[in-house]
Amino acid sequence: IASDSLRRALISIGYEPCSLVRHVGDFSIRGGIIDLFPPPFPDGSNELVDGPIRLDLFGDTIESIATFNPLTQRSEGALSEASILPVSDILLEPDDRAVLGRLAEEFRQLGETHHWQDEQTVDLAERIQHGQRFAGIEFFLPLFCAAEHGELATVLDYLPPTTRIVLQEPAALAQQTLLVAERIQANFEAARLERRAALAPDHLFMAAEELHGALSDFSRDALTDLVSESVPTPTYRTSNHQLLKQDISLKRAK
Repeated sequence: IASDSLRRALISIGYEPCSLVRHVGDFSIRGGIIDLFPPPFPDGSNELVDGPIRLDLFGDTIESIATFNPLTQRSEGALSEASILPVSDILLEPDDRAVLGRLAEEFRQLGETHHWQDEQTVDLAERIQHGQRFAGIEFFLPLFCAAEHGELATVLDYLPPTTRIVLQEPAALAQQTLLVAERIQANFEAARLERRAALAPDHLFMAAEELHGALSDFSRDALTDLVSESVPTPTYRTSNHQLLKQDISLKRAK
């Protein structure tokens, strides 16, 4: 694998170059050593790898793959394989000039329609046109996805119909949902007053009524201290975590 090709590929799926790899989405190329921090992935034995990895190259051949400690930067366990997953829902292909040009023009039109600051709109549109990511790009997800795939999906759209959802303290969840919605709306109003680039909340988030309707399609259980006699109470059998604790201790020892 050529390091230049890998560099371009990593940038296209949301990774950012840096001097030291410490967070998900970072990568660094130093001669024949490539450090990168992908999202968690299963290794060859289906154990979850949750941390940065180091590729040791000889020419264009990968000689070894290993995890490493982001604090000490020292290599740790060897891996037989690694899955380098995207770190963003928005993937820009710098070589696809036609698509990027169309997206940049749509962004400029949004800026005119919503009266965003001219300087900021031009700057962000140019970044899009050159396939460059920017902080907060995920908040413009409909611009990049809705045109090709229709309405955006939620995690609930991917769950099988037989999924059973457990809600812990439904009353507290409902209250928290309202607080989050109020904070989102307040942030949008502040952005609109300052003419900062921002899409309306209904383009990005599910309303409380939508969420309630989507959840009603699944079987649900509620965990709460306030039990109503008119509502049937299911019974679950559980056991302690002794075997799990032993397994964790063995993994730590290894």
